[in-house]
Amino acid sequence: MRGIDPQPGRPRVVILARGDSRRMGRPKGGVTVPGTDLTMLQAVAALYPPARFVRLVVTRVDLLGQYRPLLEDSGPVEWITAPAGGTTAGTLAAAMGHPALKEQPAAPVLAHPVDLPLVRPATRDALLAALDETRSLVVRPSHGGQPGHPVCFRGKALGPLLAGVGSDDQEDRSMGRLLTEKLAAGELDVVEVDDPGVVRDFDSPADLEGQP
Repeated sequence: MRGIDPQPGRPRVVILARGDSRRMGRPKGGVTVPGTDLTMLQAVAALYPPARFVRLVVTRVDLLGQYRPLLEDSGPVEWITAPAGGTTAGTLAAAMGHPALKEQPAAPVLAHPVDLPLVRPATRDALLAALDETRSLVVRPSHGGQPGHPVCFRGKALGPLLAGVGSDDQEDRSMGRLLTEKLAAGELDVVEVDDPGVVRDFDSPADLEGQP
């Protein structure tokens, strides 16, 4: 999407896929979702059809050769590279210079970690609807009282939220802390959803066992 977006109001989704995957032992985006023939990266990308969303994937240079072919038949995708390490906030900050975010601050932005591939389309739509209906700057799903993903932002909120965050920042500027600050300030709405996929991440090989 190097030119002008013909639908500039389309939500942007940033797929966060630059982690080391140390506990999994291999890049999570290439791991097959249990019970499907899709990798985690493919499953997350499929949740956001390009007719409705501008899709950006933040990953590492060394993973591009593995990840690009997984999405080559899925429609337009923008690729952003950042060094390994850092936090979720740092990964999202790495995307902030891309024209899809920088030049369209009015569009909502969803941040979706690649290891949560089971989120339902209805949940995605509910989060966007909730953001549209609230005056808050951020909407986050919750299931069973546990905060989850994707997190949905007003585009204009991202710059101030991530001010000073670098791609290699550690826990003192983590996304969890930043969102806690927004919650305390009354700028974040938590939406309880009947979707365990918002909290069901796959962090290690053991997490892949026994899944439908």
